[in-house]
Amino acid sequence: MKIVKSLFNLVIIILSIVLPIYIPLLRHSLYIGLSAVIVSLTTLVLWPYFAFNMHRTPLYVEDIENSKNPTLILWFKLLLILSTSVGLGIVVEFAWERFHNDHDIRLAEVLGVFGGLMTLFSKIHMLTGKILLVVFGYISKKSRVGTVLT
Repeated sequence: MKIVKSLFNLVIIILSIVLPIYIPLLRHSLYIGLSAVIVSLTTLVLWPYFAFNMHRTPLYVEDIENSKNPTLILWFKLLLILSTSVGLGIVVEFAWERFHNDHDIRLAEVLGVFGGLMTLFSKIHMLTGKILLVVFGYISKKSRVGTVLT
């Protein structure tokens, strides 16, 4: 099963990179952004550990995991995966718009912009994760209090 997941994910990544080479119509910022979202969604759906693990220690995802509510855990993972994928798509779209027509690119500029974009992605991911944790933590606590009282 792991090999099938890996191959599927690899095919999605390779297709998203190779298709614009052979189909000039796909060399558009809309395709690049959507492709980044799809690649990220595919990767994170197949391996939710990557998105979920980023919030373990400082944000106490364990509280949601310990709620033993499979629906709550599923929705948390799905929303975290979706927000991470959209955040990555926004960052890749910005990078594409910045660099795809620039023929006078300096390495220092690329590294600086890349570092800034990775910081932006990290902030988007952490902020949406914190918001989701607050919301789902409240729901989890409310459901635990409701079961204790009944």
